[in-house]
Amino acid sequence: MPMTIADTSTRIAEISAQMDAKQIRMQEDLTWIIGRRVYDIVCNEADLIAREMGFVWEKSLVRADLRRLTEQHDVSDLTRNDLRSFHRADLVMQVADGEGNPHYIAVEASFTVNGRDSQRALRNAELITRFTGLPAVAAVAGVRYDRNLKESVESEQLYWYEIPSDDLEAE
Repeated sequence: MPMTIADTSTRIAEISAQMDAKQIRMQEDLTWIIGRRVYDIVCNEADLIAREMGFVWEKSLVRADLRRLTEQHDVSDLTRNDLRSFHRADLVMQVADGEGNPHYIAVEASFTVNGRDSQRALRNAELITRFTGLPAVAAVAGVRYDRNLKESVESEQLYWYEIPSDDLEAE
């Protein structure tokens, strides 16, 4: 029996929905891949970020270092998600200023940095100061930033490190 127009329309709608779902999955995969590339660039350029901010890079902390920082302190006021997010910070650097005084830099990285990234960087800097007693500066890094962050960047509440889009290309 031949397909009716209604059957054909239903089948076209099903195929369209499947294609939409595949496109969404591909976009999510691509977003993850690009995000990972940005993260790798930021970690590899830690010393450059520190230098541009007027510091001397000493070391980048790993997740175990961040967990050790929190083990010695009361963190009952932090939500489980905030604590987990802090432990999984994109980049935390131990640095020194021009006079050799120790500081930290908390960096969050995204292709397009947004308010969520900036809030994490600011929160992480505050927590580092709380846990170490040392000054910490918040920074964000990416190819571009959301226009809503312009004031925070211009007021230097938040340091901006730009990754040239060319750096995302394969060598």
